[in-house]
Amino acid sequence: MVAENQLANGLRSVITWPAMNDIEWCTVLEKAGFVRTGLFMKRAAIGEDQDIALKTLDDKRLADFLEQHAAKTAEATAMHRQIERDDVIGHVMDDYRTRFSNGSIASSEAILSIVDRPASRAVGLIWLSFHTEGDSPTAFIEEIQIEPAYRRKGYARRCIRSLGSMSLARPIDVISLFVQPENIPAYLLYQSLGFEPGRSEYLYRNHEHRHATKS
Repeated sequence: MVAENQLANGLRSVITWPAMNDIEWCTVLEKAGFVRTGLFMKRAAIGEDQDIALKTLDDKRLADFLEQHAAKTAEATAMHRQIERDDVIGHVMDDYRTRFSNGSIASSEAILSIVDRPASRAVGLIWLSFHTEGDSPTAFIEEIQIEPAYRRKGYARRCIRSLGSMSLARPIDVISLFVQPENIPAYLLYQSLGFEPGRSEYLYRNHEHRHATKS
């Protein structure tokens, strides 16, 4: 799979996602100047922790998260496009408000509160998007955040392990996520949770379109 994005000032990024085990194709890409920017990992959605629940965020918590995330997105977009951050953030916020107006898990995306059932307290949030990979209904973890007071207590691990048993208004067979190659601790964490490498993401960016051809 190859995707092209036309950026500001004539730059074009070319993104491709070869299978991790297609060594020949990965070698062709690297020789053509592509750089591996990340790795998709996946595991079966097996519910293993009944004490963690996902619930709809209250309006204030959702608004606070979207505002923070929109600021980060606007910064990155402004840097790539060489435009002012303030010219971007309004459009980003409008998009987020439309996509997450009710925090509903019935849509193709959801931002939900992670709740410790026995303690009856919210300990963080998770952003999921839903799609089908092959014939498998899949939940992709866009982001997971644990509140500072509850970090290093295993909540992120427990949340991931519990996803298969949660009521997400749809069946989930597979959980997937994306990890950057230099983030070794995250890779080892996901590996310990049963995630296996799938596709790698390779990125090429230049003023002229660059083709990589597998012989």
